[in-house]
Amino acid sequence: MHPRALGSLEHAMTLTNRAFGLVAVGVLRLRQAPPPAVLQRALQQVQARHPLLQVRIVPTKKTYRFERLSPLPTIPLKVLERRDDHHALAQAQQMLNEPLAPTEGPLMRCVYLVAPDQRADLICAFHHAIMDAPSAAHCYHELLTLCARSAAEHGLAEDDALPQTIQPAAEALLPPAFTGFAQVRRLVPFLFREMRTDRHYRRRTTAAQRPSLHPPSTSHILSESLSASQTQALVRQSRQESVTLHSTLAAAMLSAVVRQRYPADLPLARMLIFSNLRPYLKPPVAPEYLGCYIAMQRLTIPFAPTSTLWTLARSLQESLHAANKRGEKYLSAVMSKHIMQQALRTQNDRMATAALSYVGPVKLQPTYGSIEVTDVHGFITPNRLSPEWSAFGHLFRGQLHLDFMYMRNDMDAAAAQSLVHALLELLRNP
Repeated sequence: MHPRALGSLEHAMTLTNRAFGLVAVGVLRLRQAPPPAVLQRALQQVQARHPLLQVRIVPTKKTYRFERLSPLPTIPLKVLERRDDHHALAQAQQMLNEPLAPTEGPLMRCVYLVAPDQRADLICAFHHAIMDAPSAAHCYHELLTLCARSAAEHGLAEDDALPQTIQPAAEALLPPAFTGFAQVRRLVPFLFREMRTDRHYRRRTTAAQRPSLHPPSTSHILSESLSASQTQALVRQSRQESVTLHSTLAAAMLSAVVRQRYPADLPLARMLIFSNLRPYLKPPVAPEYLGCYIAMQRLTIPFAPTSTLWTLARSLQESLHAANKRGEKYLSAVMSKHIMQQALRTQNDRMATAALSYVGPVKLQPTYGSIEVTDVHGFITPNRLSPEWSAFGHLFRGQLHLDFMYMRNDMDAAAAQSLVHALLELLRNP
């Protein structure tokens, strides 16, 4: 594998990791789980297949680059006795607060909690520059597929087992209308709109959204879900209101956090939305290629005391549709490094009121041979510039799952639980 310079978004993730620590953590809950030795062997095979699990990130004069590790260390796997059902999230929270050392590598580490009754929890931590939600799900799929194979047919299919080549960064694969001079021509009005919206937002919002001045504190997590019947009802009502489930969840998050944290004090609310770029690149990047191919988009919408869940959802959906029509998800990806550099330089504003990454149905099977996947979670380390309240959302086994992240500087456990309660009430009784 030849060294490759990091793309704009990969660079932004690396800058954030250097400034605050940035870890993406996933949790798989398993029944009839494989023995640790089988999982370790599967990890080695997955690492041999994916170049980004064989690299470290090293600085150069102007940027960073992926560089292959030599000799190649195996992905660390720590095996612990599983205490109870709360152990996995406690371990995930701990790993969220332990940044990876990108110059050392590899950029993934795992903890395996194993119980005598063959229940187990696998917790994986990644450097965000090499991983997004679709490729994390595929990585888990490969691991479980390998674990489920018998000794006689151990491994992926012959074609799938071949080592991959490292993929280009997102901005190298943009549609032709967003490359070269055409990209420059689109960037000028995009940046002008961003600056104008930002000035308007700052004038109308208060110091309540400034970053905490306290020393950095630990990240904390909460996880909740709706039942299958509640999920079906929410999906059905969202369709009746002509909004997507994504827009409904984003609106519920905004409504809960503004009413709980900024009562009558926030005429404008700002939402961070993370969009999957993979299907829209040229050529598209399939989930089996690990990497980070997302766009971070900021949407600013009016918020009034009379705003309902559905008016907010329509406003967010219309704003996102207009932004995507202008190609802003591509332009946001191109500008990621510069946006993060500016944010780190000034450190005078949070990036938004709330943030949501909704990935839809998780591409995992409920069972792999005798291994049963009962639950899956995802988290990312918050920081003093990120929204004080963020979440991952996904559908798995017919249920909507929401994983929340916050910093203790911003709120205590009781306040965080109150926010979750308000959000769930909105989703169960919209």
